[in-house]
Amino acid sequence: TSKELDTLVEQMLEIWHQKPTELQALRLQTSLLSLLLNLKQLGQQHEADHIADTDESLLSTVNQLMAKWRGRPVRNEEIAAATKYSTSRLRVVFKQAAGIPLGSYLKNYRLNHAMALLRTSRMSITEIATQAGFASPQAFSRSFRKETGKTPRSYRKRA
Repeated sequence: TSKELDTLVEQMLEIWHQKPTELQALRLQTSLLSLLLNLKQLGQQHEADHIADTDESLLSTVNQLMAKWRGRPVRNEEIAAATKYSTSRLRVVFKQAAGIPLGSYLKNYRLNHAMALLRTSRMSITEIATQAGFASPQAFSRSFRKETGKTPRSYRKRA
Protein backbone atom coordinates (compact mmCIF):
# COMPACT_ATOMS: atom_id res chain seq x y z
CA THR A 1 0.00 0.00 0.00
CA SER A 2 2.98 2.32 0.42
CA LYS A 3 3.66 2.14 -3.31
CA GLU A 4 -0.03 2.71 -4.07
CA LEU A 5 -0.05 5.71 -1.79
CA ASP A 6 3.04 7.21 -3.47
CA THR A 7 1.48 6.71 -6.91
CA LEU A 8 -1.77 8.24 -5.75
CA VAL A 9 -0.03 11.29 -4.29
CA GLU A 10 1.90 11.79 -7.55
CA GLN A 11 -1.33 11.58 -9.53
CA MET A 12 -3.05 14.01 -7.19
CA LEU A 13 -0.21 16.54 -7.44
CA GLU A 14 -0.14 16.24 -11.20
CA ILE A 15 -3.87 16.76 -11.47
CA TRP A 16 -3.84 19.50 -8.82
CA HIS A 17 -1.74 21.78 -11.02
CA GLN A 18 -3.94 21.34 -14.09
CA LYS A 19 -7.63 21.09 -14.70
CA PRO A 20 -8.31 17.34 -14.64
CA THR A 21 -10.16 15.70 -17.48
CA GLU A 22 -13.16 13.61 -16.64
CA LEU A 23 -11.11 10.45 -17.26
CA GLN A 24 -8.31 11.64 -14.95
CA ALA A 25 -10.79 12.51 -12.22
CA LEU A 26 -12.41 9.08 -12.59
CA ARG A 27 -9.03 7.30 -12.42
CA LEU A 28 -8.10 9.30 -9.36
CA GLN A 29 -11.41 8.49 -7.73
CA THR A 30 -10.93 4.78 -8.53
CA SER A 31 -7.40 4.85 -7.11
CA LEU A 32 -8.60 6.58 -3.96
CA LEU A 33 -11.39 4.04 -3.49
CA SER A 34 -8.98 1.14 -4.00
CA LEU A 35 -6.54 2.62 -1.50
CA LEU A 36 -9.29 3.20 1.06
CA LEU A 37 -10.54 -0.39 0.70
CA ASN A 38 -7.01 -1.73 1.15
CA LEU A 39 -6.47 0.44 4.21
CA LYS A 40 -9.78 -0.74 5.65
CA GLN A 41 -8.82 -4.39 5.13
CA LEU A 42 -5.43 -3.81 6.73
CA GLY A 43 -7.07 -2.03 9.65
CA GLN A 44 -9.52 -4.89 10.16
CA GLN A 45 -6.70 -7.44 10.06
CA HIS A 46 -4.65 -5.39 12.51
CA GLU A 47 -7.68 -5.07 14.79
CA ALA A 48 -8.28 -8.85 14.68
CA ASP A 49 -4.61 -9.48 15.50
CA HIS A 50 -4.77 -6.94 18.32
CA ILE A 51 -7.93 -8.53 19.74
CA ALA A 52 -6.25 -11.96 19.75
CA ASP A 53 -3.21 -10.47 21.52
CA THR A 54 -5.49 -8.68 23.98
CA ASP A 55 -7.42 -11.91 24.66
CA GLU A 56 -4.27 -13.82 25.56
CA SER A 57 -2.95 -10.92 27.56
CA LEU A 58 -6.20 -10.51 29.51
CA LEU A 59 -6.38 -14.20 30.40
CA SER A 60 -2.75 -14.18 31.44
CA THR A 61 -3.26 -11.04 33.52
CA VAL A 62 -6.31 -12.48 35.31
CA ASN A 63 -4.38 -15.67 36.09
CA GLN A 64 -1.43 -13.67 37.41
CA LEU A 65 -3.72 -11.56 39.58
CA MET A 66 -5.45 -14.64 40.98
CA ALA A 67 -2.08 -16.18 41.82
CA LYS A 68 -0.83 -12.93 43.36
CA TRP A 69 -3.97 -12.47 45.44
CA ARG A 70 -4.23 -16.13 46.42
CA GLY A 71 -5.50 -16.61 49.93
CA ARG A 72 -8.24 -14.02 49.82
CA PRO A 73 -11.51 -13.48 47.98
CA VAL A 74 -10.98 -11.54 44.76
CA ARG A 75 -13.79 -9.35 43.46
CA ASN A 76 -14.48 -8.46 39.84
CA GLU A 77 -14.02 -4.78 40.75
CA GLU A 78 -10.44 -5.44 41.86
CA ILE A 79 -9.58 -7.21 38.63
CA ALA A 80 -11.25 -4.41 36.65
CA ALA A 81 -9.18 -1.78 38.46
CA ALA A 82 -5.97 -3.75 37.92
CA THR A 83 -6.69 -4.21 34.21
CA LYS A 84 -7.88 -0.62 33.72
CA TYR A 85 -11.36 -1.67 32.58
CA SER A 86 -14.69 -0.73 34.08
CA THR A 87 -16.30 -3.74 35.75
CA SER A 88 -18.99 -4.02 33.10
CA ARG A 89 -16.50 -3.67 30.23
CA LEU A 90 -14.22 -6.29 31.82
CA ARG A 91 -17.12 -8.75 31.95
CA VAL A 92 -17.85 -8.24 28.25
CA VAL A 93 -14.21 -8.36 27.13
CA PHE A 94 -13.44 -11.37 29.32
CA LYS A 95 -16.42 -13.34 28.00
CA GLN A 96 -15.29 -12.61 24.44
CA ALA A 97 -11.74 -13.69 25.27
CA ALA A 98 -12.41 -16.79 27.37
CA GLY A 99 -15.82 -17.89 26.15
CA ILE A 100 -17.20 -18.03 29.70
CA PRO A 101 -18.27 -15.33 32.15
CA LEU A 102 -15.61 -13.90 34.44
CA GLY A 103 -17.49 -15.01 37.57
CA SER A 104 -17.61 -18.62 36.35
CA TYR A 105 -13.93 -18.50 35.48
CA LEU A 106 -12.99 -17.18 38.93
CA LYS A 107 -15.14 -19.81 40.66
CA ASN A 108 -13.55 -22.58 38.56
CA TYR A 109 -10.09 -21.18 39.30
CA ARG A 110 -10.80 -21.24 43.05
CA LEU A 111 -12.33 -24.72 42.96
CA ASN A 112 -9.43 -26.17 40.95
CA HIS A 113 -6.96 -24.65 43.39
CA ALA A 114 -8.93 -26.07 46.31
CA MET A 115 -9.08 -29.50 44.67
CA ALA A 116 -5.31 -29.49 44.23
CA LEU A 117 -4.85 -28.55 47.89
CA LEU A 118 -7.26 -31.29 48.99
CA ARG A 119 -5.23 -33.84 47.02
CA THR A 120 -1.76 -32.68 47.97
CA SER A 121 -1.87 -31.05 51.40
CA ARG A 122 -2.92 -31.83 54.93
CA MET A 123 -4.42 -28.37 55.42
CA SER A 124 -7.78 -28.19 57.13
CA ILE A 125 -10.91 -27.54 55.06
CA THR A 126 -11.09 -24.07 56.62
CA GLU A 127 -7.49 -23.32 55.63
CA ILE A 128 -8.10 -24.59 52.11
CA ALA A 129 -11.25 -22.47 51.80
CA THR A 130 -9.27 -19.40 52.83
CA GLN A 131 -6.27 -20.25 50.64
CA ALA A 132 -8.52 -20.79 47.60
CA GLY A 133 -10.18 -17.41 48.12
CA PHE A 134 -13.63 -18.37 49.37
CA ALA A 135 -15.37 -16.00 51.76
CA SER A 136 -16.04 -18.75 54.29
CA PRO A 137 -15.66 -22.52 54.76
CA GLN A 138 -19.43 -22.82 54.36
CA ALA A 139 -19.40 -20.98 51.03
CA PHE A 140 -16.53 -23.21 49.92
CA SER A 141 -18.33 -26.41 50.92
CA ARG A 142 -21.58 -25.33 49.23
CA SER A 143 -19.83 -24.37 46.01
CA PHE A 144 -17.64 -27.49 46.03
CA ARG A 145 -20.58 -29.80 46.55
CA LYS A 146 -22.67 -28.05 43.91
CA GLU A 147 -19.91 -28.41 41.31
CA THR A 148 -18.51 -31.86 42.15
CA GLY A 149 -21.39 -33.62 43.87
CA LYS A 150 -19.08 -34.37 46.81
CA THR A 151 -18.11 -32.66 50.01
CA PRO A 152 -14.51 -31.50 50.31
CA ARG A 153 -13.89 -34.21 52.94
CA SER A 154 -15.23 -37.03 50.80
CA TYR A 155 -13.24 -35.71 47.82
CA ARG A 156 -10.07 -35.73 49.90
CA LYS A 157 -10.66 -39.32 51.06
CA ARG A 158 -10.98 -40.55 47.47
CA ALA A 159 -8.08 -38.51 46.08
